[in-house]
Amino acid sequence: MEAWEKIKKELVSMYKDTNDDPWITILNPLSFDNNALVLGVPDDFSLDWIKSHYHEDIVKLARTLLNDTTSVELVIDDREDLETNSQKLPPAGFIPLNNSKGLLKNYTFDNYVVGESNKFASAAAIAVSQNPGKAYNPLFIYGGVGLGKTHVINAIGNLIDNEHNGLNIIYITTENFVNDLVNHLRDRKMDLFREVYRNCDVLLIDDIQFISNKERSQEEMFHTFNTLYEEKKQIVFTSDKLPKEIPNIEERLRSRFEMGLIADIQVPDIETKVAIIKKKAEDDHIGIDDEIAFFLAYNTQSNIRELEGYLTRLSAYALLTKTKLNIHVAKEVLSGLIRKKDKWLTIDDIQKAVAMHFKIKVSDLLSNKRMKFIALPRQIAMFLSRTLTNASYPEIGLQFGNKDHSTVIHSVNKISGMIQENQSIKDAVEKIKKGLG
Repeated sequence: MEAWEKIKKELVSMYKDTNDDPWITILNPLSFDNNALVLGVPDDFSLDWIKSHYHEDIVKLARTLLNDTTSVELVIDDREDLETNSQKLPPAGFIPLNNSKGLLKNYTFDNYVVGESNKFASAAAIAVSQNPGKAYNPLFIYGGVGLGKTHVINAIGNLIDNEHNGLNIIYITTENFVNDLVNHLRDRKMDLFREVYRNCDVLLIDDIQFISNKERSQEEMFHTFNTLYEEKKQIVFTSDKLPKEIPNIEERLRSRFEMGLIADIQVPDIETKVAIIKKKAEDDHIGIDDEIAFFLAYNTQSNIRELEGYLTRLSAYALLTKTKLNIHVAKEVLSGLIRKKDKWLTIDDIQKAVAMHFKIKVSDLLSNKRMKFIALPRQIAMFLSRTLTNASYPEIGLQFGNKDHSTVIHSVNKISGMIQENQSIKDAVEKIKKGLG
């Protein structure tokens, strides 16, 4: 149909830098009469998805390219020719059926540096690897961005693969799990999807927080979880949030995440950062001394990936210029990447700023006093600590007089709501943030 081909060409161009081509290809033109374009889709899921993601753009293009009164209707069409049309698309199945596992082989426990910040999560991960399906099931590991969650979950898979030969292991990111589901729905091969995920021995899902707002994916994850759990198959999740903090997920799924052991990975201390730097440098054959290692550790706030990036840059510079690395060379090479330490915003900075604004003492914020003129500033300080730094809830609680992390969560949620409803609170928060720079 010529009318549709015009629209389709422009639509493909609009989304050329995305992975959305399959959704455009699946649209099947059925009729174009009296400025009414009817497009067919294979099922309810596709209908809902295309309506919410593409319908508005399709209508705009139709009215631009055809007639400014053109309407576009989406309908379910299960005719044979639509099935033929879908065969032109890439085959469904992100996970291959040859048991290739998808594991990142360079992430092992041998090259994972353990310190105070991650020793609990590491011990739990090793226990799971040694007794999959028996030790802790599910294991839910959470922590900030770049703290090594992906390393740990792959190390689990690699150790299980080495010590329990023949087990069917799947490692996949949540994003790819969702994409795989969409592909199987599109190609009407959900039996194959379920066969792959519900018949594995170990399921490792990275960044599960991205399942938020994805109702069909949550439903499939729920049933997959139940099947594997009942058969005593090992399940491991990673997330940058606690299960209770992940928004817009079904309570029945949230409860599954909380059934087993929850272990956190916190920001490493200086000594652990130095150990990580030295281990990474040794593995990559990069010659650095203690002075460089401490310099890098002190100038990285939390994200371990930053450390790896700094080391890669130093290594490349030394190799290409044939220069021996020392502290002066390191500072010069990294001058454009590393911010001065005094520019890092700390919880201590926030506490001082809040205390000054409300004319109270920092010691009041750290106390257990419940008077409103102290409790509210304390909650605001906790809120700012969570939103302006990479500190975890437990870490924030520790720096507020060893408060429980649930107290911090309550404070953050309370102030988040008050900002929306109370102008004076919103103004106070904005003023403090401005003062902090």
